[in-house]
Amino acid sequence: MVDTEFGGMNEVAYSLYQLTRQPAHLALASYFSPDAFFAPLAAGATDPLENLHANQHLPIVVGAARGFEVTRNATLANVTANFDCLLRGRYSYPTGGSNVNEHWQFPAQLGDAVAVSFDEATHAPHNSNGFHTQETCTTYNALKLARHLFAWAPSVGVADAYERRLLNGILGVQQPGVVGSMSYMTPLGRGVSRNKWDWYGFGSADSSFWCCYGTTVESFAKLGDSIFFHAADSNDAAAAAAPPTLYVAQYIPSTLTWADAAVSVGLAASLQLGAAAGALRAGLAVNLTIAPSGGGAAHFALRVRIPGWAAAGSTVELVRRGGRGGAAATPVANGTFYAVATPTGGWAGGDVVRLWLAMAPRLERINDARDEYATVGSVLLGPLLLAALTNESDVLRADAARPSEWVRLAPSRSGGGGGGPAWNIWDGGGGEGVEEPELDPRLVAVGAAGNYTLVPLSRIALQNYTAFLNVTRAQARVVEAAARR
Repeated sequence: MVDTEFGGMNEVAYSLYQLTRQPAHLALASYFSPDAFFAPLAAGATDPLENLHANQHLPIVVGAARGFEVTRNATLANVTANFDCLLRGRYSYPTGGSNVNEHWQFPAQLGDAVAVSFDEATHAPHNSNGFHTQETCTTYNALKLARHLFAWAPSVGVADAYERRLLNGILGVQQPGVVGSMSYMTPLGRGVSRNKWDWYGFGSADSSFWCCYGTTVESFAKLGDSIFFHAADSNDAAAAAAPPTLYVAQYIPSTLTWADAAVSVGLAASLQLGAAAGALRAGLAVNLTIAPSGGGAAHFALRVRIPGWAAAGSTVELVRRGGRGGAAATPVANGTFYAVATPTGGWAGGDVVRLWLAMAPRLERINDARDEYATVGSVLLGPLLLAALTNESDVLRADAARPSEWVRLAPSRSGGGGGGPAWNIWDGGGGEGVEEPELDPRLVAVGAAGNYTLVPLSRIALQNYTAFLNVTRAQARVVEAAARR
């Protein structure tokens, strides 16, 4: 039985043991925690993941995380942490997802995992690895793992990984406008689409209830479960007497009702796109609105995530009720949980904390150190992977070191020059019969020999796209030299 895909049985058994404290339930958890898999992970000296079935083993590690929380067995914590390092370091794509053909293959050589071959005569794609990447179930379980790790020790890196997986691996798997239609995988090759050779593609509401349907349904039912965290209770008397601490880990529009602190917090977020001096200006605008519920001021400490992707120009500002007595916008460094100064006398109704999380386009190299992949990478804006709408070609003749010079805002189809509120990350895009996503304004990658429309991966339904571009500066210089001659 333990050589097949049995799901999170050890997680279930550990949770049962927490309730009953029956030794038999602890033993049951151990039966579904294979020593041959756990032992090398606990030691941390080797990589046991290569060629393993991803969604057979990810739930086992989630179970190890649950086991540590129940038993405080440090070996289970080591299994969890070392696995996470291997997954992110050797098998993950820029989306935050992993695996190809449901297995972990080609460690640190993921160019082979996303490879697509084409017919020389017709240029039609063959059924290739690049159509079979990033199974949805594995993204679901990787999110669960990140939630456990964050609860143990709040980390911007873990919260950033959670954000990437959610935005690039979950949001796009529902087909817009078609109720009950979800995709099994998210292809990451060139010229791919979700509905071609993705084993099952988009399913239907009444005849496709495979595993990724179950995990997708659950994922969209719990979008709110990792936005806000508060510090755990402490046995230290001084710490216990201090005001509680609220961590804002994700920027998903929502409202927190926090009974223990007698406060609610409304979170609004919008992705802003515009142009300044011909260059792209982009960022996430976040408002946190405080509303005490106890009849007076609320008393708590507030820490907000400044993501690792936040660019220069990111700020945090406190605007007090009525616009009086607030703090000026403060520049903040990325990769930190910024401690917002609690106003004198506590938080009052109508106090607003405003964040501007600036975004600069960047090219993230594929996880492959071989020379032939030195110029291959994905374009990201903040946490969003921007896929290029294309049937086959993946060469962009531009300077890989300066993506801010060639990722630009296209002229608005509504007649303006773009700018202002643009994409709502949490809305779907495209739909059946739609030639391209309904995005205005649009982004383009401008190359010496042609341009590509760039679209957040989560908004692409039936279009053909590539998640990786070959950005070749040398070719750009040749083209430019020829033009001058």
